Formats: sequence, C-alpha cells, structure tokens
Amino acid sequence: MKCLPKFILVFILLLSIGLFAQTSAGDVDEDGEITILDALLVARHHLSLPTPEFTAPVEAGDVNLDDEIQAVDAIMIAQFFAGLIDSLPLPTITMPETGGIHLEAEFYDRVSDNDAVNNGERIYDSGLDVEDCWEGGFNTCWVSGGEWLEWDLILTEPSDECNVWIRVAHDNEFPLPCRVIINSELVGDTVNVENTDPFGVPHPPGNWQTWISEYVGSYNLRQGVNTVKLEYTDPSGGANLDYIYLTKEENGPPARTIQAPGGYVKPVDKYGNLQVIGTNLCNSDGDPIQLKGVTTETIRWNYYGKGHTIQRLAYNLGIELFRITLFVTPNDHGYLAPDLTALMHSHLVSYIDDAIEAGIYVIIDWNIVKEGDPDLYTEEAIEFFDEMSEKYGDLPNVIYEICDEPKVSWENVKSYAEEVIPVIRANDPDNIIIVGTPSQSKEPHIASRDPITGQTNVMYGLHFAAYDDDQELRDTADIALGNDLPIFVSEWTAHDAAGNSKANDPEDPKDIGLYDLEEAELWHSWMADNNLSWVYGEFTNKSTRGKRMLVLRTGLSGHPDVENKTIVPWDPVIDFTVTGEWALDKIQN
Repeated sequence: MKCLPKFILVFILLLSIGLFAQTSAGDVDEDGEITILDALLVARHHLSLPTPEFTAPVEAGDVNLDDEIQAVDAIMIAQFFAGLIDSLPLPTITMPETGGIHLEAEFYDRVSDNDAVNNGERIYDSGLDVEDCWEGGFNTCWVSGGEWLEWDLILTEPSDECNVWIRVAHDNEFPLPCRVIINSELVGDTVNVENTDPFGVPHPPGNWQTWISEYVGSYNLRQGVNTVKLEYTDPSGGANLDYIYLTKEENGPPARTIQAPGGYVKPVDKYGNLQVIGTNLCNSDGDPIQLKGVTTETIRWNYYGKGHTIQRLAYNLGIELFRITLFVTPNDHGYLAPDLTALMHSHLVSYIDDAIEAGIYVIIDWNIVKEGDPDLYTEEAIEFFDEMSEKYGDLPNVIYEICDEPKVSWENVKSYAEEVIPVIRANDPDNIIIVGTPSQSKEPHIASRDPITGQTNVMYGLHFAAYDDDQELRDTADIALGNDLPIFVSEWTAHDAAGNSKANDPEDPKDIGLYDLEEAELWHSWMADNNLSWVYGEFTNKSTRGKRMLVLRTGLSGHPDVENKTIVPWDPVIDFTVTGEWALDKIQN
C-alpha cells in the first residue's frame, strides 16, 4: 500500500490527542459496528488519500456534528475504538415549530434505579422497572424515591422558551412529587402529581395507567447538548412516567396515533354488512367468508387493547376480528360490580372504537361463564345491549355475543335470547348476533333441534380446547351443521381448557402451557372445510391467570430497539409463544 506509511503516521498523531464526546451514535461505514475502519475512512476523506486499497465506502459522515468533515472526526472515532472515550455524539435534531420532541422513558441515556430487578417484568435487564404502557410503548413503574432518568438532547440551534410537559399516571391517595432539571437548572417548580384515576381515589385494586399531561415550566434550550433529567424527590416513590415532552407551542402533547400501512384494505370495506345464509357467514354480496381473529380474557385490567394494540393487530398482523370479553359476574370482579362498571365500560368503548378505526369486526361478548345462567342478569343484559346497539348499530363492524358459555339447558338459553334479541333489533336490524349453546358452548346440536325463529342473522356458539377436545366434539358439531344450524367458533385454543401452566417443553421460553398442535391442526382443517369463522384465545401478554393461552411474550406495542430509540413491530419468532406463532400463521394463511 503506497500511501499507508503516511496514513499510519497521521493516524498515530490523531490517536495521541485527547478529546471527549457525548453519548451514542451510529458507525460511519454503516456496517452496524464502530471499528477502526470508521476512523480510517474519516481521516482518509479529510486527507484526500487514494482509496483503491479499501473495500468500504469512501463517503464519511460528520461525526462531531459541526457540518464539516475534519481530522477531529477521525480522532473521535479512533478514541472510541481505543476506549479513550465512552461513545460518540447523538444525531442532532431541530426543535419543530409545531408539535414537539418526546423523550421516552424506555429510551433513557442514563438511569439510577434502586434495585436490580425489573418489577414491571418487561424489557430491561438493567433493573429499570418498565411495563407496557396503555398509550403505546413502555413506561416506568414501581418507582422508588430518589430514582432518576436522564436524556441527552442535542439541538442544531438554540430554542428559547420551550415548554416542558411530563406524561404521568398515579393512583395513590397522596401526591407524588418529581422535578425536571435541564443543564443542572430546575425547570419551574417541583410537580406534585395528584391521583390521575377518574374512577376512585384510589381505584380498587389500583390503576396506574390513567395518563395525564402535567405542565412543568419553560426553558431556553441551547445549541448542542442539553441534559434533561427527571428526579423523584419523595421517599415514598413516584408516578409512572411515559415521556417528557418539549414544545414551542402552548399546548401539551397531542394524542398518539398509528397510521395504516400503504395498501391496507379494511376488512369492513372488503366484506361490508355481514349476513347469514344457510350455515354460512357471508359478505354483503352473499358470498361465504371466513373471519379469523383473536379474543381477550377479562378486560378488567385493560391489558389487551390500549396503546393502539388493536390497530397494530389489524395493520401489522392481518387480524380481521377482535373479540372483547366482558365478564359480568359482580362477585368475581366483573362488569356488574358497582365499583368496576364505569372503568370496564370505559375500556370496552375504547376497544370498540379502536376496532372501528382499524376497520375490523368486533365481537362484544357478554360472558356469564362464572354462574353459567344468563337469566340471573337478563335485565342488565337488556339495558347493556340496548345501549351498545343504539351506539353502534348503524355500523357494520359490531357483532353481539349475548350469552357466552352457558351451563343451563337450551330452553333457558333460548328463553333469555328471545328477550334480548328484540331489544338489539329495535336499534340494529341486521348485524350478527351469536347465542351460546349448553355445556359452555359445546352442544350446538341441542340448539339445532329447536333453533330461535322469527329472527335473521343469528348464529350459535361453539367453543373448544384442542388439548382436551377431539373428533367426538367435531362429530357433535357436524350434527348441528347437518341440521342447518349456523355455527360461529367464538373461542378456541390449542391449549387445555383448565389453563395448566405446565409447559410441553420447559426448556423453551416460547413454550407456555399444555397444548396439542396435531389436534389443533385437525380442528383448523375441519373449520376450513365447513367455512366456520373463528376467534383464537387469548391474545395477551399477561400470565397471572394460568398460561394456557398466552400468545404474546413481549410488549403490547412490539419490542424496543434501544440503540435506535424506537419500538419495532412484532416479530412472531421473537415476540410470540409457540402457539401464538402457530395461531398467527393460521390467521394469515
């Protein structure tokens, strides 16, 4: 190499100069790793040395972000490689005239956490307590007094009088103080975050996901590096944090949105108003279709639908149908418990609205499985479905499941249905209604002997668990189909019905609960042969109530790319359990 001696001499000179930089940046030759070659490229570019001896790209970026490629750029990369500095500069950004900048809690640059365990059971091994945020992404949780997070914000130009907001949630009876410090200066005053939950103070059994924006104060941000720090100042702990928001505007952060990808066709636009013809669910043109989707468990905790999760299911994974399970039993933390009705109603409406926005179909499931007798709550069901059908009856998206998994006789179920269905039809003349069948929706053949008459677009529920149910139940369902009873498989799973948490393969972290994929394949083929629409259960990433249907292993928004400070859409191989990955393949193919 003719030019190498000169270059090595220059490079040694560069290495001998001490220079310190700020945190974290990408590499120059974009190979995913910062190496000595990156420094060679910058120095070679600066010195205009010939390049044939190198296989990497010639063009180099401006590492120290001064809009000019200099020898100092090579110094910084070489020092990083030699361990003389910890990291390279962050990319600079400009404060927008409209909107603002989010400093997300999960993408901190430095943190002080008081324990080594992630109590939120999520993404960080460092001990930072992080959990799924109902508004998308992740938030801090289990906050202890004295903890803090810090971000580096590097601006291309100064920005005077930037307004600083924090997005927080809090469910204690007493206020929790915190403060924001920028460049070692306190912004405004200490913020005393009051209880943010509108349903109680505190709402039993606790709700740390009701988010509000708190104004902190204004600050003159400087050009270059601004160090932004949030400190929790009370020994009793602090509020959950989603993000810090900086803006030139007076208003706080706008609601987060998620956009459909290019070319996305809403299932509701594709199929239109659904109708039942014979045993088939059909589109508005009368052509048989097969809808496939997922279901929640109880929505009491609201783990499933927030953070635009339903839109992500539709846009990223191709889900056409989302079923919302509303457990109603008052003494089992259900919808009819006086202290839970308002909260669960809020969750329910939010889910339905998200499904409508995504353009998918949504089942409203009135679940009475605890007692199994719908007659116990007939008046409440009438009031509920009157409200739901009046609110959503003019839209093609909504399907009503008025009696989920009854345990009483078909005569009892039919009598109940004949009271509720006319109430729905007074507001909604044509959307699909699903009626459960005896033995927890495992006996549609009994309903087929005496079906509901005088009503259209009524279907009958079938539920099964592939680990427990086999050809015998399929034969029973075939009897119902042979009697022209339209069946909707409104819940099924590859797992066992009891929710056994024992795994088929305990060594595989993706292997959760007992399941039988061979039998599940037989069930799937049977449903395809009979053109039966179905809902797989359940879509959740919570394992506190058994693990039989745990579909998602990571966050409701996806998983974090910490290096690039962004949330990556779900990858089934990484983010889903064995059965979740299997079920998703059946939904998409």
